Amino acid sequence: MRFLQVSYKNQTGRAMAEKKKKSFFRKLLLPAAIILLLLIFLRIYIPFYIENNLCEKIRQSLKVGDVSCKVRSFGFSHLDISDVSVGEGKTPFLTVDSIRIDYPVLGIFRRGVSMSGLNFNAGYREGKLYIPGLRLDDLMGGKSDGGKPSKNAIPGLISSLMIRNSSVNFNLGDKTHIIPFELLAHSTENGEYELNINLYPRGEPIFITSSLDSALKKVSGGLKTKNLDLARFQDITDKVKGLKISAVADIDSDFDISGDASLQIRLSDLDMQYKGLRITNSTDDDGKPEPFIMQVSKKGNSIPFTFNAFRMQAPFPVDFSMDAPGGELKISKDGVTVATEIKVKIDKAQFNGRFKATGFQLAESEMMTLLFDAGIDRKLSWHFNFSALHDRNESVELEGADRSITCNPELMSLSGDGDDHSATVNYVFKVSGTELRKKDGMSVILPSMEFSGVVKADVPASPLLESSSKLVLENISAGPAKCDKMEIVLPFQWPFVLDAPKIGESNAGAVTTSQLSSGNNKLGTFEAVLKQSGDLSWKIDGAFQTVIDNLKVKVDGDFGMKEPKGICCDIGFETLESVGSKAMNFGKVNPAFSGISLDGNFKTKGNVVFEGGILRTNADITMKDSVLDAPSRNLKVEGLQLKLSFQDLVLLKSLPKQNLKFSRLTAGNIQMETGRIDFQIESPAKYFIERSSFSWCGGHVYAPAMRVVPGEDMRFILYCDRLNLSSFLQQMNIAEASGDGTVNGRIPITLGKGKLKIRDGFLYSTPGVGGVINFSKSDVLQVAMSAQDGVSITSFLMDVLKNFKYDWAKISLNSEAEDLKLLLQISGIPADKFAYNASDDSFTKIEKDEGDIVRFQGIQYDINFYIPFNTLMGMQSDFNKIIQGGGE
Repeated sequence: MRFLQVSYKNQTGRAMAEKKKKSFFRKLLLPAAIILLLLIFLRIYIPFYIENNLCEKIRQSLKVGDVSCKVRSFGFSHLDISDVSVGEGKTPFLTVDSIRIDYPVLGIFRRGVSMSGLNFNAGYREGKLYIPGLRLDDLMGGKSDGGKPSKNAIPGLISSLMIRNSSVNFNLGDKTHIIPFELLAHSTENGEYELNINLYPRGEPIFITSSLDSALKKVSGGLKTKNLDLARFQDITDKVKGLKISAVADIDSDFDISGDASLQIRLSDLDMQYKGLRITNSTDDDGKPEPFIMQVSKKGNSIPFTFNAFRMQAPFPVDFSMDAPGGELKISKDGVTVATEIKVKIDKAQFNGRFKATGFQLAESEMMTLLFDAGIDRKLSWHFNFSALHDRNESVELEGADRSITCNPELMSLSGDGDDHSATVNYVFKVSGTELRKKDGMSVILPSMEFSGVVKADVPASPLLESSSKLVLENISAGPAKCDKMEIVLPFQWPFVLDAPKIGESNAGAVTTSQLSSGNNKLGTFEAVLKQSGDLSWKIDGAFQTVIDNLKVKVDGDFGMKEPKGICCDIGFETLESVGSKAMNFGKVNPAFSGISLDGNFKTKGNVVFEGGILRTNADITMKDSVLDAPSRNLKVEGLQLKLSFQDLVLLKSLPKQNLKFSRLTAGNIQMETGRIDFQIESPAKYFIERSSFSWCGGHVYAPAMRVVPGEDMRFILYCDRLNLSSFLQQMNIAEASGDGTVNGRIPITLGKGKLKIRDGFLYSTPGVGGVINFSKSDVLQVAMSAQDGVSITSFLMDVLKNFKYDWAKISLNSEAEDLKLLLQISGIPADKFAYNASDDSFTKIEKDEGDIVRFQGIQYDINFYIPFNTLMGMQSDFNKIIQGGGE
């Protein structure tokens, strides 16, 4: 019985256990069914919610035309979305091929997101960034909800984000630029985020990195490129007209949230051009290009910067470099300051290669140091200082094939200060020892040159800029021409308004010179007033006062920049009417010309015009009814008339067929009449005498065409036609003679080295045509005949020449030392009757046919005369000086 009782109890216990177990499963089945139904609901609802409700809310929030997507897959560990489109239906600004969100079963708010095929459209137009279909102004103008800020500035919703095979399509102008990119962002164990963005614009990689914490209290980042070819972006740089850039760039930069940053740019194969300026890499001593490296950093309030070197190829080759520590920019609460020092090198090989066509070569490479510092405070008060110092104590020398230029640049300095409504800038440029020398000995020397001035600016109702520049030249010499000092003061006002209020004391300028001279000749002084007549144009009004009191040349006109002609100049000059006596005393020009005067009507007029890059000059010089008188030199020229027209004053070239006339010229015993010279000045070193002629000794003399070169011997031949023999002998100071016999011939003359020479000159009577000549004054003749070897001079021989009827006559002329040797050969018979006295073997002149009259068959005289040139022509030395171009 006990056994049965125990067995019954065991069976009852098992039944109760099974009953409880079944009851538990029944209870668990309902929640499981509910969960399953919920999951099924979520599986159906979430895709529906995302595709409809969420997209609509995003659309309303962004205020765009359409937002759509498709949920391809949704599960316990992932969400896969495709065909995302945001914007207008056919032209969305954002599309994504696929978005996959991976998440663990637990921690639904810690997700990993990956995207593929993201395309974002944007652009830049009229100075603004735009996104098509998205109104940025309305979006950015929305008000904040005013809620409390999150403790974390970056929501911790995702642990990683990956974007691949994506691009930004950016429209600039009329072209769309596609920039492929990749992005990887993930959180670290210490709660920070790391971000890596790789951009590939036109296949050129740009790497961006960043690290930050969720509260944005620790942020750092950087940007790097490697072998970035800037030439691939030429169409973008073309937006700046005239800008061309090509280079291979390596960029490395870093920054952090404190504001500290660093940047290093390395450019190789550099070639940048802009409006005539060209910058390239410099080269080392072996001619190998060096990459340009620039470094900039920011540490607190200090921004130090430096670069190694680069070359400015155009407009002329100059190398710029900077030594450590370079320059520094400082930013503080009081303002901003900057200071730097830059080295400049003009390499002679580069310079000579570039300017080979000019014919000038730089003798040595030149170095210069540029110093610059500036500052501006919070009240916009500013200052700056700039100076350039030549590093070599020696002169700069440029050598050419036939000329050279040397100078010693001493200083170039600019300094200024001002504020937001006014400014003052001072400048000075000093050069000493400037010399332009030609191999022929011609030189222009400027021992001292200084260009200085001040610029003042004011901003009242309208901006106003005013300056006054001063150029001082001292001890100027150009060949024989000299000037101790020249000053030019040039006023400037912009914009120019007639009778506008002046910032400074005056806006009038001036040009003044000390005495201008040429050799020992004093010329005069020049004074003029300069007044601004336009934004970049000036009027000049002045006069050149010669040392001759009543000879003054007025100069007036205008010069400057005029649109659209560019640089223009139109300056005229003419002599002013003299007051009182018109006689001009040349002794004031040169003491050697003391006693020489010119009295008459003298005028000159001309102008200088430069327009369109073409220079045109001309001048007319006229002289009428004038008398040149030099009593101490026994020279007088009467009835002087000159007509001279220059077609080019720079080349000093006249028109052809200019003429000089005189009615009478008296030089010592020489007397000429009705002279005329037709000529052309071809250059300062060459004159062309087209023809010349004058009346002399009752006959006519002319010379054929010839060229005259100052400094070279002048050779010409005087062809003489029917000169009165007695008048010729009288002007030669041989004797007081009379008669109607004439001679013809030629006289070769050489003028040079202060000497007048005659070689193989001759005059002869016309064959078959004789004449009668009377030697009334016999003292010179007696001296000449007494000097003849083997000739016994008797009164008979002298009496015969007092009235001699010749058949032929010949005169030979030659120079001997300082004298003119004149050989007179004459053959004929006495015009008077002579009787022979046998008692004393003599001849006696008789008036009637009585006694033993002698019948002469013929008598020939050969008489040598030696005539000093200075006696013959007192002006010889002065004339030679003029011909030789010395004037000293």
